[in-house]
Amino acid sequence: MDTMIKVGIEALDVVTGGFKKGQLIIIGGRPAMGKSVLSLHMMHVMAKRQSLGSIMFTCEYIHHPKVLNSLYCINQKEKELIKFADLMELGTDGIIKECKKAKGTYEVVIIDYLQLLQEKNMSGAEWMYNALKKLKNMATELNCIVIVLSELMRTVENREDHHPVMSDMPSLGPFGKIEDYSDGVFFLYRDNYYNKVKQQGGGLGKTDLIMAKYENLEPRNIELPFFMDFFKTPPDVNIEAESVYLRIKHLRTDKRMTQQELADRINVSSKTISKWESGRGLPEVSILIPLSRALDVTVDYILDCKL
Repeated sequence: MDTMIKVGIEALDVVTGGFKKGQLIIIGGRPAMGKSVLSLHMMHVMAKRQSLGSIMFTCEYIHHPKVLNSLYCINQKEKELIKFADLMELGTDGIIKECKKAKGTYEVVIIDYLQLLQEKNMSGAEWMYNALKKLKNMATELNCIVIVLSELMRTVENREDHHPVMSDMPSLGPFGKIEDYSDGVFFLYRDNYYNKVKQQGGGLGKTDLIMAKYENLEPRNIELPFFMDFFKTPPDVNIEAESVYLRIKHLRTDKRMTQQELADRINVSSKTISKWESGRGLPEVSILIPLSRALDVTVDYILDCKL
């Protein structure tokens, strides 16, 4: 069985080759950076493209199964691969018991988020250390990937440059550092959140995935091709019938953009836009990210439709 799993973010998958089963991955960020949405995006893509089962342990109300009904172009079989469970009710030991009981059903396990695993009668450093150690052992024993989301300390807010760094991770005190117990550490950062700069074309702007640690690879920033409104599908779009070219035309009209305005934003000619909308061709891969930004949707939203 293949031990590598593509997570559905092309730039990340190219760099890493995919995450490996048995790994414990930490994704950190301050509130509203998109940690949960990124995880849901991964679950969606892994179900759709690789038929992989995943489970998210969370207490967030948004992760009720009905959320899946707002996903575009995901069929019933794919929905059945995505599960949710109550993190607060189970705790670390309950999560491990639940995953063992599933007997290999979940190839990816997501914890949303680390700080909610806090145990009574233990110091912050001790329970965090115990939780990470147990989850890493589970990843190895069950041959799955465990992705743990984590809030970062307020130190991020108290300096001029808000980009997260390793020292912003919660402290384990005498037990070392969180990165010592993980195979990869990634941070999410949205510049618009801090600077309140409205991106041309609307939307919440770009999100950076900062690869702070992963095996022997050099740290780097990866620009994410998705938005915080990932699950927001225009209610008047017929997903089953609408093709890519009609979708682009519909979205451009909805944004009150002329062909020339859209062309200027993504650096192509208006004749190219006209060609796409008349069904005489599709956008090149290299143009999909700027096109999705200009229309304020995801790349998947443009491509995952019934042709």
